[in-house]
Amino acid sequence: MSKCAGSCCAVFYISKTAEEMKADADTIMDGAYIADMLIPLSGEETRDRVRRFGVGGSESNLAEDEYEGHRFTCRHWDEDTRLCTDYENRPEMCRDYPYHHECRHGCDYTSADETRAKWWGIKARRRLFSPNCLGMRELERDRRRR
Repeated sequence: MSKCAGSCCAVFYISKTAEEMKADADTIMDGAYIADMLIPLSGEETRDRVRRFGVGGSESNLAEDEYEGHRFTCRHWDEDTRLCTDYENRPEMCRDYPYHHECRHGCDYTSADETRAKWWGIKARRRLFSPNCLGMRELERDRRRR
C-alpha cells in the first residue's frame, strides 16, 4: 500500500494560467477537466499550504512572485482525507504523476516503466523543440540543485 499523502495535489505548478487553460482547453489532453479542477493560489496561500501539508521539493518554492498565476490546488483533493474525490476520472497528468522521476514528496509510489518512458520522451522533445518553454527552465533548475 502506498504511503502517498497527496502533497502533489496540495500545491502544484502548471505552465499556463487558469485563463489560458480555459481558452486552450480544446487543444490540451483532458484540458476541460484540468481547467475546471484548478483553484489558483496566492503566494500567501501557497506558503500556508506548503506549511500545513508538508509540501517539499520544487513546489515549496512556488510562493515566489515569478510563479504568480501558475500555482494551484485541485478542487477534487480532500484536505482531510488527502484523497482525490474523483479518482476514477482524474486526468492523465494526475494518473501519470510522478512522470519520469521518483516522487519528491516522500511518497513511495513509482510510475510504471511505460509511463516513465513516455514522459522521458516528452521531456526530450520539449528540450529539442522548445528549450526555453515555461516549465523546462524550472525542471533544469531543480535538476542542477540536486
